[in-house]
Amino acid sequence: MMSWAKKLGRHSREEGTDSLTKEREVHNSHGLFVLYPIPEFHNHGSIPEADIVAVHGLNGTARKTWTDKETGKFWLEDFLPDAVPTARIMTFGYDSALAFSNSKAGIRNFATDLLNRIRVVRSSHEAKNRPLVFITHSLGGIVVKKVLALTILFYRRTLTNPGSHLSE
Repeated sequence: MMSWAKKLGRHSREEGTDSLTKEREVHNSHGLFVLYPIPEFHNHGSIPEADIVAVHGLNGTARKTWTDKETGKFWLEDFLPDAVPTARIMTFGYDSALAFSNSKAGIRNFATDLLNRIRVVRSSHEAKNRPLVFITHSLGGIVVKKVLALTILFYRRTLTNPGSHLSE
């Protein structure tokens, strides 16, 4: 199985952690990444039965949080596909260090970003109707709670005022 780092063109641990490598790691770790099935090798005849999204916590990353420090095993990619082979597995990365800084970015921004990215990857009729499971760590749980609150708010608004979502 092709590793997540290779798919994103990341440097290996042996290459060192110079500032360019760190910059690439930060840049490449923000967003929603499909880990399994690997999109380039996915059998388009099979439809996942569930979607799993892992959301890291404070000072974590889309990869580091879920990687064993001793073995380097990235369990979302190395073990979870064997346990749930019919699921699509994704990880979401965001700049969690900004959550408690003076930056205007915060929980709502991260939640909105995650929600929008999930809407894109779950846009088909089949995807919208399959289970969505979140695996979270610390601040990631708060981000997901905000995603759920925003989703409820959105649907309440569209039920009470059909068409209002078109102006947003």
